Amino acid sequence: MNQTLSQTTIDKDTSGLNTSRLVINRQQLLILYRIYNFRFINTLQIQQLIDKKQIQQAQQRLNLLVSRGWIGKNFTKLDRLTGKYASYYLLPKGIKVLKQYKSKLGFEFKLNPRIVHNIYKDKTASDRFINHCIGLGDIELNLSRLYGDRLKYYSKNKLNNDYFPDPRPDAYLIINVEVNDTIKPTDHFLEYYQEITPFFVYRKRIKQYVDEYLDEEVWQQATGHECPTIHLVAETPVLQRRLHRFIKKYLNDLYLGTKARFLLTNLVELKASTSPSIWIQVIQES
Repeated sequence: MNQTLSQTTIDKDTSGLNTSRLVINRQQLLILYRIYNFRFINTLQIQQLIDKKQIQQAQQRLNLLVSRGWIGKNFTKLDRLTGKYASYYLLPKGIKVLKQYKSKLGFEFKLNPRIVHNIYKDKTASDRFINHCIGLGDIELNLSRLYGDRLKYYSKNKLNNDYFPDPRPDAYLIINVEVNDTIKPTDHFLEYYQEITPFFVYRKRIKQYVDEYLDEEVWQQATGHECPTIHLVAETPVLQRRLHRFIKKYLNDLYLGTKARFLLTNLVELKASTSPSIWIQVIQES
């Protein structure tokens, strides 16, 4: 993603400490904004975001933000030995910088007080939560790679309307598809499911989507649009197959004509794919 960077000179940083002509550019703000959206990012994702050939170039930019106290870094000796990428999260100074210079991003942006409150706890976040956030970042980058301009991706912290399911999906997608020589926007919810989570949690969530949301036509009544398709990205192919078996049996036990529509893939295949034709629909048998 090549960006024309505009630079802003800050005579006084947002914590109130005097600085010597500190300079912030649009690329740095984009990195802060991405961390705000996904809570945690890793070095490889930033390399892809700023379109650099060498990962060291991404590390240099992230290390600068760390040195300024805008972001924190997770990287242990074990991570180094296993080749795991460092992960990064926002610090209070970074939130203040993002808030003060958000206009440089070129679009309307408002900090969500609830999200900001949660971000203050990210320094002590669990590995499970961090890995979930990193996984969602990988999903967004790869979907953007496959769909290009046809995709609009909205992370969970942007889903404030009451007609979204509660709890919120991991993301809301608008995908433009061609229908009879015209472009039609279609609505989709996305969830990322990890191996570490007990499977009964997913069973409950899937049933909630069908029984309490989709078949009650909450979305249709609020928006006038068709029922969103549920996209489930499993962490592994094994989990994807298990989800497929459960959803198929569950749908077959329901009445015919349920509005629930599930499409599945896994993160391994998503990263390797060169085509958006990666989704497998769960078919209700007649």
